[in-house]
Amino acid sequence: MPQQDAALVSRCLAGDSTSFDQLVAKYKDTVHRIALRMTGCSVSAHDLTQETLLQAWVKLPQLQEPERFGGWLRTVAANTCKMWLRRQSRDDVSLDELIGMGDDSQGALSGHHAAAVQEEFECEERRRAVRGAVSRLSEKNRTAVRLHYFQGMTCQEVARLLGVPVSTVAGRLHKSRKILGGDRHLRLYAM
Repeated sequence: MPQQDAALVSRCLAGDSTSFDQLVAKYKDTVHRIALRMTGCSVSAHDLTQETLLQAWVKLPQLQEPERFGGWLRTVAANTCKMWLRRQSRDDVSLDELIGMGDDSQGALSGHHAAAVQEEFECEERRRAVRGAVSRLSEKNRTAVRLHYFQGMTCQEVARLLGVPVSTVAGRLHKSRKILGGDRHLRLYAM
């Protein structure tokens, strides 16, 4: 598979845009899973998937090892999500600003806008609950969970990165799911 990716990257860099379409078709779901795990919000994950793929298109000439496209793309996705999360924390707005104090008796927060604000609020609550619960795991389990669920790596990739057998990674993930499943806050948000 890495050789297929390398061939597609080479053709893409030579001007064949359909090759990039093939890469997108192959990795779009992986990128979306990373974005969803990092943001906890399906609307934001969709937008971040699109942004990641655009970033990958723009930065593709910088890719030094085309056979490692998959890992490189996961890194681009994680970095795109991290930057978005930083922007979100800087862009926090007070409820008074959202509602607006204009002449409109219903304020700026109505209908579609209210639903979007509510969803974003719920997404942030979910992110906090998941981050808090994951931070209470042991270092080994926390690392396995973050690599597998937040960064979208396969068990084999995590095992190779950590230098442990795949069965060890699977065991850590199983134990973590069991621990996190017992957390009453996370049961509401089903990882």
